[in-house]
Amino acid sequence: MKVQRDALEMSGEFLRLFTIEALHRTAAYQREQEDEELKDVETLVELDSLEAIAPQLVMDF
Repeated sequence: MKVQRDALEMSGEFLRLFTIEALHRTAAYQREQEDEELKDVETLVELDSLEAIAPQLVMDF
């Protein structure tokens, strides 16, 4: 199967934007769930938070 260059670039850009949006939503969700004392501290994104936002993210895209 051959894929045109433009289609491949567009697919790559879509995946890049999807990933960035997933990270932003996950971080926002995680900040909402944390204690007030921990909101200003940088933390790693947790898999549980990503799983929580995944259904709405997929529906939006």
